[in-house]
Amino acid sequence: MAYLRHGGFGRTVVVVCGLPSMVLFALAACTTSHANGQPSLTWRRLRALMLLLASGSLVAACGSSTSTGRVLSTPTAISTQTAQPTPALVAPILCGTEGGSPVTVSHAGPHDVIHSLQFEHLPDEWTLVPHPFPADTQYPEVSIGSGVLLSIYPSIGTATQPGIICGVTVRITSFEPLPGPVPNVYHACVDHVYLHPGGFHPPTDCPAFPRPTGAGNVTLQSASAGSAATASINGFLSSGPDPNHPAQIPPDVNGQLRPYLSIYIVVPVAGTYTVSISLWQDRSGPTVTMSDVTDTLLFKQALHEWGGQACTTPDMQALLPPPTDLPAPLICPGPPPQ
Repeated sequence: MAYLRHGGFGRTVVVVCGLPSMVLFALAACTTSHANGQPSLTWRRLRALMLLLASGSLVAACGSSTSTGRVLSTPTAISTQTAQPTPALVAPILCGTEGGSPVTVSHAGPHDVIHSLQFEHLPDEWTLVPHPFPADTQYPEVSIGSGVLLSIYPSIGTATQPGIICGVTVRITSFEPLPGPVPNVYHACVDHVYLHPGGFHPPTDCPAFPRPTGAGNVTLQSASAGSAATASINGFLSSGPDPNHPAQIPPDVNGQLRPYLSIYIVVPVAGTYTVSISLWQDRSGPTVTMSDVTDTLLFKQALHEWGGQACTTPDMQALLPPPTDLPAPLICPGPPPQ
């Protein structure tokens, strides 16, 4: 399992790789500042490689640029599947009879969940030549693989007894199959830009990110609307993940990093999913339900990954425009993402 947050064009992005929750946290290099108690969004680069190495046991890190973060949007998705009967929920194994202080999610509406999509879907119509880096444009975000990592920020306010989060249920609200491969994607920070003149200079500032308060992996077996899966949320000790105890949410403290949960969701087929997410505090059932979130997962169905390094190939060098007095940032089409 892994955790990360994604930044886009013109924003600081950091990727540090990670693993599934039970093997999590051989965290690599460095970390950035956190403003107003919110994690710096260079953390999104962390999540990028994590998702690609979700089944591995090594953590890696690289790159950065600068910026603010983006919150998961909730575009409308149309269900193409017949809704399934709602199955009875089975309590996660870590849930007990007591949930501690009541937990809320500290944001409202679509800000309940921060998503960690790593790639941006560039315009399909771009021709395969060097292109000016669109620093002021935000494109739709997509996940290149079969899973997506979400960060959730729970709170118990000023209560003194910790709140327990022992499980999470993810239910599909609607699903649209991917109609075909996406022509052009860009991986912020990792792909970076090519300066003309100046060349390609990979980013080197790669902070890591503090471990979450709790983490869990959820695998959905069907893409049908109504399908659901439930998983335990493991807490963390100073030495790493704790497979025997749920997450404990401490009181809010000004000036300290806010606790967060890292939820990795794996889906069965490529497409756009809208899901609801609910948190369990005890065996009686989910008590905290967030607004729906929507993500598109490509299952590596992308034709060209754009970036600065791709501009160094002989074919792209021959197509570079005349250099300017002020170095111009460019990105070029490369092979499919791995």
